[in-house]
Amino acid sequence: MMEDKINEVEKLKRINKRRKIFLIILILILILSVIPLGVMIREEFELSNSASEWMEERWRQEIEQLNSRFAPYIGNDRLGAKTRELCDKIRMSNWAINESWAVYIRFGDITGLDTREKWKNSDATCDDDEILSLMRTKINGMLKYDISASYDENGRIMGVGIIERPSSSENTQSISNTNNI
Repeated sequence: MMEDKINEVEKLKRINKRRKIFLIILILILILSVIPLGVMIREEFELSNSASEWMEERWRQEIEQLNSRFAPYIGNDRLGAKTRELCDKIRMSNWAINESWAVYIRFGDITGLDTREKWKNSDATCDDDEILSLMRTKINGMLKYDISASYDENGRIMGVGIIERPSSSENTQSISNTNNI
């Protein structure tokens, strides 16, 4: 009876040794499979992060490219001929790109038109070739204009406002009228 118990205990020890060896092998297999998986996940994350950075840089370049078409025209005391050129550039640019990137144009002050929805609901236009052509013909090549721009949250020009500057003869008349008072 005692021998049976001893045999049974030794049998259990052998089984426990096998279990321990099996568990160690299982843990090693698990570790060896998790490490490459972790490396793959890290590499995928770095790859997607660099792709994201590339997309952001490309987006910035597209904005700069679009803005550079119109930036030389923005400012005060612009000749009518240059203002007409701006209308032509906007018309050509809007024709070549999708509507969400279209640049609106209008005569008058653009104060408060700081969102695309406000531009759409104003008297500005971006897509009607006939209206842009009419605006262009109303611009006198000999007069001067103030041209201002409105930018979206990404820094892209979304609208251009054109205001006719008073001619110097009007300024002279108003000065002489104040002297007569």
